[in-house]
Amino acid sequence: KGNFDIVTTEYHLRWGNGIEVLRGVKKKNPFTPVIMFTGAGTEEVAVEAMKYGLDDYIIKKEEYFMRLPAAVHVVMEKIQERIKRKRAEEALKESEEKYRTLVEQSPDGIFIVDLQGNFLSVNKAMCNVLRYSEKELLSMNIWDVVPKRYQKLYKKRIAKILKGEHLTEPAEYEVKARDGKVYTIEVRSVPYIKAGKIVGFQGIARDVTERKKMEKELKKNLEYLQRFHDATVDRELKMRELKEKIKEYEKLIEELKRNK
Repeated sequence: KGNFDIVTTEYHLRWGNGIEVLRGVKKKNPFTPVIMFTGAGTEEVAVEAMKYGLDDYIIKKEEYFMRLPAAVHVVMEKIQERIKRKRAEEALKESEEKYRTLVEQSPDGIFIVDLQGNFLSVNKAMCNVLRYSEKELLSMNIWDVVPKRYQKLYKKRIAKILKGEHLTEPAEYEVKARDGKVYTIEVRSVPYIKAGKIVGFQGIARDVTERKKMEKELKKNLEYLQRFHDATVDRELKMRELKEKIKEYEKLIEELKRNK
């Protein structure tokens, strides 16, 4: 019962053995260090105990007892290091889970591609954009979804990204989805770096096909309205000129009448 900073035990006990103690301690708290005293010639017992998490052992002879303070110091340092490593792993795991949740719940497509153009990672939204399953995309190359007529241009763009050039504005790409239709996506890309080296690129993609259609339709309507406006203004000018001409003719007629 209770918590301990460190546990020392003998292998041979009147009511059991040290391995039972070891397993009980480690079950309650894997980070509690345990040092076991073993009789001469029973080092193999200690080695077996190591499999259950024994931190150190000391042969039960007077000349070895002097090792105890040093052994305690060493195992305590090891345990502290193990605790730090465990906490770091938990923090990393938590961070990865948060990132994974953020990526999966993102309304925008998120992807990672290697230097050869192979998809390394895609989220659900990216699958929705391209109409492929995650399994399908991870077996594909980015050029499988880019129409040939655009590949030369896009390769130049991607080459700039892989050189580490900072592109401030998102780029538009035409992509061919699984349904055979071509969609317009807006992509912000940056190099994908591992161990200090660029090993691909990653990006955030948004389907802007409907927006582009609306922009095209609005532009068309605007051009029509401009032409209508120009025609209306032109007609008004002509009407004004005509009225002025009529007034001039009316004046001439009046003058002719007076001169009769």
